[in-house]
Amino acid sequence: MIEIELTLAKWLRWFIAKRGKQSGNVTPAEALRRRLRSIRKKAKITQWIQDVMRHTYASNCLAVNYSVDRLRANLGHRSNDVLWRHYHKAVLRKDAEKFWNISPQNRKSRSSKPSSAPFPPGDVTKISDPKP
Repeated sequence: MIEIELTLAKWLRWFIAKRGKQSGNVTPAEALRRRLRSIRKKAKITQWIQDVMRHTYASNCLAVNYSVDRLRANLGHRSNDVLWRHYHKAVLRKDAEKFWNISPQNRKSRSSKPSSAPFPPGDVTKISDPKP
């Protein structure tokens, strides 16, 4: 079993319900950076910080008092030093709560208030590992 954040589980269920691919790699096995660059170019996104998605995840985890040890393990860091140096206090708690509340159910809402209680990281669900 693999633990994943409830927010991710909601998005994966939504994706599958929309007839999304249910097996295989979530991201391409090769050339991920090249594919992301192509997507950004088509979307006319000119400014992009390397690993911004990873940094966003870490910053929003720490802002809602996520387990530092679990976050360190998820990111593959050897110590907590990098987490405290780069991600600690990078995001306000109120903004992180909004981030963790982004879900398929409220993605169209422009309201600053969450439509339901936020799912902070640490609230996890388990999925079966497709590999034996």
